[in-house]
Amino acid sequence: MAATRQHVGKTSASLGIVGGLQRLGEGPVGFMKPVGQTSVEVSLGTQRVVVDKDVPLFKEILQCQGSYQEMSPVVINRGYTRQYLEGGISSERELERIKKCFRDISCQSRFTLLEGTGHVAVGSSVGLSNARVAAELDVPMVLVLNGGIGKALDEFALNLELIKAEGATLCGVILNKVRPDKMEEMREYTGAALERCYNIPLLGCVPDASFLSSPAVLDFEKLGMCLISGHAHRGQHFSKIESVLTDVGPFSSLMRADADESVLYMVHASRTDLIMELERFVESNPEPKIGLVLVQAQSIPELGSLTDGRIPVLCTAESLDAASARLRKYTAKLNISDSERTRAVIDHYASHICFDSFVQAIIDASKIKSTYTPLSAFSGQR
Repeated sequence: MAATRQHVGKTSASLGIVGGLQRLGEGPVGFMKPVGQTSVEVSLGTQRVVVDKDVPLFKEILQCQGSYQEMSPVVINRGYTRQYLEGGISSERELERIKKCFRDISCQSRFTLLEGTGHVAVGSSVGLSNARVAAELDVPMVLVLNGGIGKALDEFALNLELIKAEGATLCGVILNKVRPDKMEEMREYTGAALERCYNIPLLGCVPDASFLSSPAVLDFEKLGMCLISGHAHRGQHFSKIESVLTDVGPFSSLMRADADESVLYMVHASRTDLIMELERFVESNPEPKIGLVLVQAQSIPELGSLTDGRIPVLCTAESLDAASARLRKYTAKLNISDSERTRAVIDHYASHICFDSFVQAIIDASKIKSTYTPLSAFSGQR
């Protein structure tokens, strides 16, 4: 699984494919991230192992085949590229390790999904681009594009050239984050262009779903904000972020208008009038969905009943403009702490991928002799 650029939803699509195959009884399914870039530590008894950040999602939530070490054989951490350029790391030896791990996982699995890193060329600086790894392992590639026609196809064409240059095989495309009202149009026009110009099938068309990319409290903590109350709400997601600069009356009206949505309000720590109004709103609602960020908070102010844990309250020393800009730019990523969103991603993507076409494309590209039985009874896709 590769992508045309960063943040197109490659991990989400991979989760949907693995989860869908498992539900179809097409297991056991193995997973591997041959080359990772952002790492986390996981505990294996008394030992701690560094792996790519996406691997625990597949190991812990989907119970994929393979050990942590096999699933994440190479992680490009700080200093890796410099060490490679100085001759301390050999891409050939790294490829041999990747190949061995792939053999070990695939021996245990009916399907093994390998997730690339970023766009097709990522890893080229150390001789391990996604396209080269796919070619060396002799596994076909599926490319994830963001929804659209012109821009999506332009990015596709650019990535396709490196795939061909490395001798890898592209067997299909998944169109992701498509505007729900444009689904049929994208299937028709983008799908037709891929078939006519490149003889590449469209294997899935996935509508955008705001919840899947909406940030949670734990995301804001990662950005350095301090959670001072409502620790039980770390997994709460917010559909909107509102910077509040109004007086009490308009703010009260805004909260009432937003009552059915999960909204994070950003308020200057000195605005005790707004904080007290928010406190009254929380006290009058049995299940408030809101959250509060206090900006330019040099110390924790008196919050009254807001510290009773019913809503999450965070604080930061940043200005309102700086904090707001940082939150709006932030792209929420999947992580093992947010299993609710991960399972929602699996359900959403699995329902919009045509598994008949997907598996057949893999078989055709791999030239595998197969007795594969179509799965259209499950997928219900065109």
